[in-house]
Amino acid sequence: MRISSIVYCTLFIMVNSRKIQRRTKGKHRGIEFAKKRITNTRGAGSCYGYAACLDSILNIGDISCIGTFACLYSVSEIEDNSCHGGNSCNYAKGTIGSNSCLGERSCKRAHGTWRSISIGDNSCLGQESCYDADGTIGSNSCITDYSCQDHSGDIPSNCPSVEAMNAGLCIPLTTVGMNPTDALGQCEGDCDKNDDCNDDLVCYFRNGDTPIPGCGGDGISNYDYCVDLGSIPPDHLATVGKNPTQTLGQCQGDCDDHDDCAEGLVCHKRDGTSEIPGCQGIGHTNYDYCTSASAGLAGDVELWGLPEGAKTAFSE
Repeated sequence: MRISSIVYCTLFIMVNSRKIQRRTKGKHRGIEFAKKRITNTRGAGSCYGYAACLDSILNIGDISCIGTFACLYSVSEIEDNSCHGGNSCNYAKGTIGSNSCLGERSCKRAHGTWRSISIGDNSCLGQESCYDADGTIGSNSCITDYSCQDHSGDIPSNCPSVEAMNAGLCIPLTTVGMNPTDALGQCEGDCDKNDDCNDDLVCYFRNGDTPIPGCGGDGISNYDYCVDLGSIPPDHLATVGKNPTQTLGQCQGDCDDHDDCAEGLVCHKRDGTSEIPGCQGIGHTNYDYCTSASAGLAGDVELWGLPEGAKTAFSE
């Protein structure tokens, strides 16, 4: 009787141990998944649930990978309008289509063969969504803070620099209208003055299709757009305001005299949109801007009110 009991208990433990093993077979890096590896192509509108297409090895259609961890470790192509869920396409290894990577950390560390992966246009909109991804990312992408931070491939065509991409400043230019009645947001136009822009933004004036700092695309030729003052490079004309209360830096205006400018700078007077030495861009018509005397001031020392003996590019 005792032997029979021992045999029964042993068999009971063995059977249940195998059940437990089967239930935890999908464990990945500390996360348990009850899903099996997907080995067949999934059509549009697939992979909606938690870890729904974990480790998929064949193509996944449009509007897919919506759930948390939905397409984690996928090794094949994921089509357009996908990767919406948080962490949904982490560590993906195949091409990801346009309008994708919208969820937080959704395409984080997406690395393909030889650490190269292609992500389509209008993508990487979620926070840290393409963090540490590799390869080419399409246009109008990476416009959310840190969405493409540490991305090591080609930057999107709408992005002026790696720094702008990391900071989420690759925002496409949007033309609201010629004389919009509502305050304009970042990279929106056409503006005529700073008051046309939302708080903390300034109107960036340009000729033709001059690139707008921190924004992507061409917009409409000769239209001006609102930008973050901090995104304007120090050698580009930046219009802080007509009567700014802050001390103005290099290429900033409007100044009325040298005291409006930071130490070592002078107020360069001009008519119209004549060139400001040492600065790029046109600035606001008839506004004056601060620049370095060493950049070359038009006129002599007395005219500009500089101290006797001051040196300019025209000094002997």
